[in-house]
Amino acid sequence: MTQSQRTSGPADRLWLHPSESLSAARPWPAAGAPVAPLAEDLIRFWLLQDLPPADLRTVTGACQARHYHSGAVIFREKDPSDGLYLIAAGTIYLFAMGQDEGDMLLASVSTGECFGEMGVVDGARRSATAVAKTPTDCYFLPLEAFRDLMERVPLVPLKLLALLSRRMRRTSRLLTDLSGALLPASPTERQHLSTYLR
Repeated sequence: MTQSQRTSGPADRLWLHPSESLSAARPWPAAGAPVAPLAEDLIRFWLLQDLPPADLRTVTGACQARHYHSGAVIFREKDPSDGLYLIAAGTIYLFAMGQDEGDMLLASVSTGECFGEMGVVDGARRSATAVAKTPTDCYFLPLEAFRDLMERVPLVPLKLLALLSRRMRRTSRLLTDLSGALLPASPTERQHLSTYLR
C-alpha cells in the first residue's frame, strides 16, 4: 500500500478509507473456525506496519481470524491473558465487574483499534471483560507469538508503548472529569448486556 492510500487519523486505527471493510473483502469463518489472514490485511494496522518480510510472514501464520456475534463474551475479567486482538470491523465494550454499582463500562474500542494489550505486556490476568457490542471481526495474535515479535522487532514495543501512553492519558482525563470515579454503564446498557456478563 502506498503512502497516498493512507488516511489520516489516530495511530492505533486502520489505514483504511472509511468506505473500505476488511470483513467484506472475503468470507469470514464461523466462530471457532479460525483461518490465517492475508499479510496485506495485517499491515493495514499501524502496530504491524513496517515489519521485515520474514517477521510479517511469521505473524501471518500465527494470527487467527475470528468472528463474534453481538453480545458474545470474548474474555472475562481475571481470565488468563492469552494474546492481542486487532479489530477489523465492529465494536467491543470493556467492562469492570463492580461490587456495589454493578458492571462498569470502562471503554469502547472499534474498527482499527486493538485490545488485550495490557496482558501482552505484563502477563497478568485480564483486567476487564470484553463483550462484542456489534457483530465483530478480529485478528487474534497469541501471546507467545506477539512477545517473540516484540523481541525481534524493536519498533513494535515502541509502538505499543505509545498506544498504552495515549490510553493512560485518556483514562487520566476521564478520571479527572469524574472526580476519580469510574463511569458506570447506563441502566439500558447494563440491562442489554447483563445476560452475557453472568
